[in-house]
Amino acid sequence: HPAPPPVYVSPRTGRAYHGRAFLVLAPSHPLRRAAIAATEWPWTDRIVLIAIAINCAALAAADPTCPGSCLHRDPRTDAALDALERFFVWFFCAEMLLKAAAMGVLAPPNAYLRDGWNCLDAAVVALSLLAAVPGSPLQNASSVRAVRALRPLRTVTRVRALRLVVASLVAALPKLGSVLVLIGFFFCFFGVVGAQLFKGSLRTRCFHR
Repeated sequence: HPAPPPVYVSPRTGRAYHGRAFLVLAPSHPLRRAAIAATEWPWTDRIVLIAIAINCAALAAADPTCPGSCLHRDPRTDAALDALERFFVWFFCAEMLLKAAAMGVLAPPNAYLRDGWNCLDAAVVALSLLAAVPGSPLQNASSVRAVRALRPLRTVTRVRALRLVVASLVAALPKLGSVLVLIGFFFCFFGVVGAQLFKGSLRTRCFHR
């Protein structure tokens, strides 16, 4: 009979860790035990949440419409924001690798990529990493750089109450279909009424200031 897969049950949370992470690290391996202890440390999620909050503030402070040579912006501020961007990209990448080392990537039953929220995290981190690599053809792609706006969504994966709210909203969407149809009807109705009443009278008009 084949040997049963190795299993480690955490004494802190009671969670079972199966299989081998990265096809090498068994649950008894010291590196994987250290990764498990780090991911289960209560302050790990708090530190990640603080990092996400600071990253959101940095994203809000950045001006994508202004290049680095704008005269009204301090170049030191832009350099600091660029340094913060690179730091957070590698910080979130390290956090993703740490969780993958603790949980396994795909093969174990409770693997990292078997959770939909973790898949969202991995997609955001991977696209951000591609956009941050020097010389990458995607570095200046606006669609890839816009993925940075999805980073605040990573807070949902850290707060259980938010996950419950999102799951409830998704579960209620099929039952709200008739309501959406009714709202769409009213939008179309008032759009047609407005078009018939104004008949383009406000188009190409000049106003004196």
